[in-house]
Amino acid sequence: MVILPPNPDWRWLLERSDSPWYPSMKLYRRDHAEVRKAQMGRVIADVKKLVALRASSVSGSLF
Repeated sequence: MVILPPNPDWRWLLERSDSPWYPSMKLYRRDHAEVRKAQMGRVIADVKKLVALRASSVSGSLF
């Protein structure tokens, strides 16, 4: 996960949520009108989904 400001560095390209250089990374972009709290809300929601997915796969493989 990469959390980007409204004016990101050139290497993150434009208008993408992925990177050709880091294919497993997800980019969380924020435009000038969006507050950081909303951006972080999207990050937190995805982290919760990832944790739940990993927890279900771990608990399912124990038995």
